[in-house]
Amino acid sequence: MNWQNFEKIVREIVPESYAVAGDFYGWVADFRPGKVEHVAVVVDVPHDFDFSKFDVVVAHHKPSFNPNFPVFVVHTPLDRIDWGCNYALGNILGLGNLSFFDDNRFGMYGMIEISPELFLEKVMKVLNLRKVFYHLPEKTEKVAVFSGCGFNFSDFIQNLFKFNIDIAVSGDLVHHTACRLRAAKMGFIDASHYKTEIPGMVEFANRLKDFVDTEFVDVGFPYSDFCLD
Repeated sequence: MNWQNFEKIVREIVPESYAVAGDFYGWVADFRPGKVEHVAVVVDVPHDFDFSKFDVVVAHHKPSFNPNFPVFVVHTPLDRIDWGCNYALGNILGLGNLSFFDDNRFGMYGMIEISPELFLEKVMKVLNLRKVFYHLPEKTEKVAVFSGCGFNFSDFIQNLFKFNIDIAVSGDLVHHTACRLRAAKMGFIDASHYKTEIPGMVEFANRLKDFVDTEFVDVGFPYSDFCLD
């Protein structure tokens, strides 16, 4: 297909109307594919990753540089749509009765019957994590999920208290948020910004497959770990 038809399909799957005011959505730079037969779906666009076998890249985040290949960004619309990043994260973790906190459609909560310890193990296994930052509550029944950087948003933190959440799963945990949640005896799991957004990108890729050959590409974390035994 041509790039115009491809763009039309993407916009129908993830409408721009869901974007937060001022958020970037659409093509990065001036590159457009001559044809669209093979599509890569990614969370991030690394500057040194080889996308040469793909005609176009659909990314969640806008790259910090101007790539020399076609990139289309779907950022906050994919967070806020019913089946998007937040829903996909909660669904893959087995939460039932998933609901948005409010009309902002950032962050969701649902129910699960499981011990805190087993829930932590489940998060690590399902999201393929080798380490997390966490604090476990006394019980795990009402769970909040916010794909990406939820622990950096004051509105999300307020909703955790307002809705009596037992434990929250998100990324980008900061020191003072951890202190505040732990003092309130609320559980949290920092499952990383990157890993918590993968389920939504995979779901998007699966929907795009109905129209064109599409592959979710795990480009990995933008940093490295080093641990001393």
